[in-house]
Amino acid sequence: MTLADPDRRSGIQDGYLALVARRRLYGGLTLLIFVLLMSSGFVIADGRNAGGFWSGLSQLGDFPAGVISEAWEKRPNCPPIC
Repeated sequence: MTLADPDRRSGIQDGYLALVARRRLYGGLTLLIFVLLMSSGFVIADGRNAGGFWSGLSQLGDFPAGVISEAWEKRPNCPPIC
């Protein structure tokens, strides 16, 4: 038997495709578990926060916006780069 034998090549190909299918299944299950854990974590965080996680999510960009606007106002006081 050599690799030129069509039966052996077919068996190798079938085995490889089975391994690829199993790997995709494990990857999908891992992704599903990750999404479930993340969503349950958000629910737990929402229940334990004083103000609520989802209601405070809209304020996420307020701090970076404040820092950037303050830096923009103070930019004339910065020394030149070159």
